[in-house]
Amino acid sequence: QLGTVAWTFNGHTSDVNDVAVDEDERVYTASTDGTIRKLDKNGTQLWSKALTIDLRRVLGVSVDINHMFMV
Repeated sequence: QLGTVAWTFNGHTSDVNDVAVDEDERVYTASTDGTIRKLDKNGTQLWSKALTIDLRRVLGVSVDINHMFMV
């Protein structure tokens, strides 16, 4: 049996390529739209970072114990 959907997020304008979750259940998403977004555990966006033109497609994201994210 599969679980239930807790929430959905429609803030990106293109595909989401990767997702990371920190120890406080905050979610980081990396998208082909050139942004990384941070969401709280309820799916509310906390911030969005647009990357430079050279990094237009964000293919991956990870987060460490200090809540520092890497692309």
